[in-house]
Amino acid sequence: MLATIIGFLTVGVSVFVAVSFLPAIQPQNAALLRWVRGGSVRPPSDAGRNGDRFSQAAREAVNRFARHHRATDQETQALLGLVTRPTLLPVTALLHPTLVRLTTQGSKNAAGQRKTARVFERNGHLTALMACLTVIAVIFPPSVGIALGRSSYWLFPLLNVLAFIKCWALVRAVMADIGVLNLVMPREDTEGADARRLSDD
Repeated sequence: MLATIIGFLTVGVSVFVAVSFLPAIQPQNAALLRWVRGGSVRPPSDAGRNGDRFSQAAREAVNRFARHHRATDQETQALLGLVTRPTLLPVTALLHPTLVRLTTQGSKNAAGQRKTARVFERNGHLTALMACLTVIAVIFPPSVGIALGRSSYWLFPLLNVLAFIKCWALVRAVMADIGVLNLVMPREDTEGADARRLSDD
């Protein structure tokens, strides 16, 4: 019974992690990934023919990401600015837009002025992947114990290890990307904006 439960959990988690990685292997993202993995990231202004092609792939990825989150034109332009700084480009988040969500948050600065900001935060998909890490950590020891007695069960520990590595890499990269995305998002002083609108009237 325990072996069956562990088997179902292992297969379920592995399939979920694999499906979460599918966008990274889609053909339209191949140029962007090759650009980053090749270590030849250069700003578009310094790039030759290949650099222009990879820059275009990055811009297309940013535009798809912005459309997915219904970003404003100002927010989209701010995100497109990252293409000129390739080392900061949040590639993982761009390829997996369902892992983050764009929300509006309000705060006050030291002068007491109210500010609103649209910020990225983790989505339910990313939370589910983080839960998968916990599940794998719990079921891995018994899966190894079961596999020691039944050679046919060695596939389960192997799947757990692979799923954990891929899941950890994805979660860690997206959490870092959220910080970069929020760094470039435009902020608005709502009280100042309201005052400007009233003076214009």
